Amino acid sequence: MNRLSLAILIALSAFSLGCVRPAVDLIATPETIPDGRVGVEYAARIDIEKVSTVIFAVKVVEGELPAGLELKLESEPRLPNYISITGTPEIPGEHAFSVRVSCSPLGMLHEAQKNTFEYSIDIQPAAIAEGN
Repeated sequence: MNRLSLAILIALSAFSLGCVRPAVDLIATPETIPDGRVGVEYAARIDIEKVSTVIFAVKVVEGELPAGLELKLESEPRLPNYISITGTPEIPGEHAFSVRVSCSPLGMLHEAQKNTFEYSIDIQPAAIAEGN
């Protein structure tokens, strides 16, 4: 039996015996993000904690971001991954949405991590200039 076959056999045995480590729930902080205003640059940061491996997908799965804003996975050397929401809001209103974060499994002995987080952003109308 070669090494690859042996490794596959061990991994399958561990899986069938219930030795696969369950995924730890991801945590997103903060739990709420700031509101914004039409025509004013917006930026929010959501840190993702308890990540065992690598985040490979971040997407809005329910609702939608306010028009003019973009959701993006960011990373910095030696710091945790985070989600940024940036842009310039175009339309006022309350916008509720859910963000799904998915991490790759760590080999065959760890389940993949994933979680969904709910947020809302209230975009206020553009400020009216004084004297108009």
